Amino acid sequence: MEKSTSQKILKVICIIWIVFTVIGLILAIGVTALGGVGMFGVSSGEITGADAASVTTGGTLLLVMGVATIIIGIVDLIVGIFGLRGANDPRKIGVFFVLCAIDLVICVIGVIAGMVQGSDQSTLVQNIVDCVWPAICLGLSYNIKQQASNA
Repeated sequence: MEKSTSQKILKVICIIWIVFTVIGLILAIGVTALGGVGMFGVSSGEITGADAASVTTGGTLLLVMGVATIIIGIVDLIVGIFGLRGANDPRKIGVFFVLCAIDLVICVIGVIAGMVQGSDQSTLVQNIVDCVWPAICLGLSYNIKQQASNA
């Protein structure tokens, strides 16, 4: 059976999504390693005094950011794989559709929270732009879902 345009576009998007996620995971692992190296220097006694406090704070921040980025990257990788699976087999698009809907709701909540907090215009625009990706994926997955139900 010939793939629909929505399936082809979603497949390309998900491949790009997976590639960028893998790159992000590699960078996150590097950041986490840097935080760990800094913490190791403090715990070994090689860094002392005020420098130790700065390295400890910076290292802890790098570790937390790195681990959080790794977790987010793993979730993104799973979502990308579900999207790729759904693009290849329209009957399996349901999970990706739900994940995109949840992502879009979270993005919209972020935009609203930014407005309430009085974020500057560039942050607000960035938050709105961040909503475009899940909206496109939601629309494509909806088209594929309709295609699967009509088949």
